Amino acid sequence: MSKKTEGEWITLKSFELFFDDAVITEIVTWTNQKIENVKAIYTSKAGFLYNTSVTEIRALIGILLFLGATKISKESTACIWAKDGTGKPICIAAMSKKLFLCFLCIAYALTIHPQGSSEDPMTSWHLFATYTTNLS
Repeated sequence: MSKKTEGEWITLKSFELFFDDAVITEIVTWTNQKIENVKAIYTSKAGFLYNTSVTEIRALIGILLFLGATKISKESTACIWAKDGTGKPICIAAMSKKLFLCFLCIAYALTIHPQGSSEDPMTSWHLFATYTTNLS
């Protein structure tokens, strides 16, 4: 692994002011719990979902910050992850479009159906499963 430049260290330390290891670990824990719940429901889709990691969550937050800072957050994911030279290389390098959409579905499911809700929290997961099946 190469040494980080001074600018990279400043960027990393700035990021960690808001998202330290404890916060990221908490996000990973709750996200993985949600993923495990979904895995139990979608047993017919073997290998469909995997637990996330600190690295993936940092990449997700970085992408969201990048999209907001560059004011391109209203572009479609198809445009952002386009591989014809018009996409955003930083997003393409950080994670796949499919994984990004998966994280958005998790966030959506958590927002509309908080922990303990009696409504079905997997409605958005069903939509995601259908959508990603069509991507393949």
